[in-house]
Amino acid sequence: MKVKLLFFTFIVFQLAVSSPVHAQGFTVSYRGLDFAASPGEKILTSIGVTNLMNEPLTLRIYRGDWVRVEGETSKYVFDETGGKEPRTILPWMTFGPDHLVIAANEKREIYCEVTVPNDNSLQGSYWGVIFIEQAPTVTSVPVESESDSMRVGINTVYRYAAKIYVTIEGTQVLGGRYNDIRIEREGNDYKVIGFYENTGNVYYKPETWLEIRDSGGQVIYRKEHIRHTVLPESEREYVFDLENLGIGPGSYLVMIISDYGAPDLVAAQAIMELREEQVKPME
Repeated sequence: MKVKLLFFTFIVFQLAVSSPVHAQGFTVSYRGLDFAASPGEKILTSIGVTNLMNEPLTLRIYRGDWVRVEGETSKYVFDETGGKEPRTILPWMTFGPDHLVIAANEKREIYCEVTVPNDNSLQGSYWGVIFIEQAPTVTSVPVESESDSMRVGINTVYRYAAKIYVTIEGTQVLGGRYNDIRIEREGNDYKVIGFYENTGNVYYKPETWLEIRDSGGQVIYRKEHIRHTVLPESEREYVFDLENLGIGPGSYLVMIISDYGAPDLVAAQAIMELREEQVKPME
């Protein structure tokens, strides 16, 4: 009987959304990864890693970019090589160490220094990523067939992405708008999609929600959206799934509204005609 061995690798991400963040067997915490600075200023920060296991933890630390994909709505990707994002801080950044072995139940620090160039042409927000990656854990699962005996090896890699933002003081320009709204029918349910663009030069996380108003202007339905980062000069899609609305036939105004920190809110709107079982964008 033949024995075959196949290997698959899975990478599990943890993002810098709260502190501390729990990954497989360790936690990551930080004092602050969002900075306002002037040209020529130096920023020092650290990221703490605590080993929760009763055995040593081996980590690899490296840097990369969070890249806006040109021509792709709502698509940002991690780039471990760097150099593809115009607003990167990688040339400004040093860190250490690049490898860590943390004893059982102990904590170590990763130190990061960002030196902003003395360049008065810098405007708005810039960013980079520090990746904290655990050494792969390997499991083997037997798979039987009539002709072969096969074992499948699974490599699991837990990786944490700590995003560091630097905004140049006194240069912030806030801006935002909706470029389109679509309503799609799926059986008796609906999906509303708003195409939002950050037209400014700083990143932010707008508060976004959907409202449905009746012919008298009263709000009869409201739904909040999870707050997402919108990088400058890029778009995000806000998708609302509307199931079991429980409202009768009629003409309704559907609005997606965002508050990105400016004095005025921005919104996209469309008319939904339930009586005729169709939707019609508002001109």
